[in-house]
Amino acid sequence: MRYLKHFLLWLLLFMPLQNHSQVRVFEIEDLIDRYRIRKTIDGMDENRYSNVQGSPYLFDDFEEGEVTLKNGSTYKGKLKYDIYANEVLFLARNIPYALAYPEDVECIQIGGVKLIYTTYTSDRREKMSYFSVVKEGNCRFLAKPEVHFSEAVPAKPYVEAKPASFDREADTYYFKVADQPAIRITNKSGAIDFFETLGFDITEFLKKEKLNFKNKQDLLKLADHANNLLRIENVIE
Repeated sequence: MRYLKHFLLWLLLFMPLQNHSQVRVFEIEDLIDRYRIRKTIDGMDENRYSNVQGSPYLFDDFEEGEVTLKNGSTYKGKLKYDIYANEVLFLARNIPYALAYPEDVECIQIGGVKLIYTTYTSDRREKMSYFSVVKEGNCRFLAKPEVHFSEAVPAKPYVEAKPASFDREADTYYFKVADQPAIRITNKSGAIDFFETLGFDITEFLKKEKLNFKNKQDLLKLADHANNLLRIENVIE
């Protein structure tokens, strides 16, 4: 059995957008049947991680979930997020498939976790990835799951061989406002710069709170403060 990737979501661009007041829910198999897409092998078989210790997945097993597209259609079925490959997989007829063109996905729900696919800034470059939504708002607080892959180490004299392995690392946290790329704030100057782009001075707030920028709860405080300021600005306008 192989992971089969459907280059199918581009077809949705040729379909009329649905009225968002009308919720259209389909089974996950309809991603295949509804559009009669041919299967194309992407070269990754189901045993690609068989010799690797650890797990690259957000959840080890396929979980019940939903894929909601930007045209308003929702597909229910068994889903799984591969952190290492940055792919969401779905089961159809007991065959795992990878969602192609994730930019056409509005959001994905897996095992109580909401995922979005969005741009973010890293090393001064814009990239794209899945993020879990920790907190909604005008300023979304997002978590980027991280997993580290270690290559196998061959045996040497007096040294045992080590198999390849996946090790789950701590999530990294990002802030996203409107359609702007999500950004990671790791220090005081980064926080000041971010709020300046929103039109706010948070010098006094930072003096009062003395945030630890490696602490999730402190970063949540920063996101809440951004939302409070943006909410007040919207009320004034």
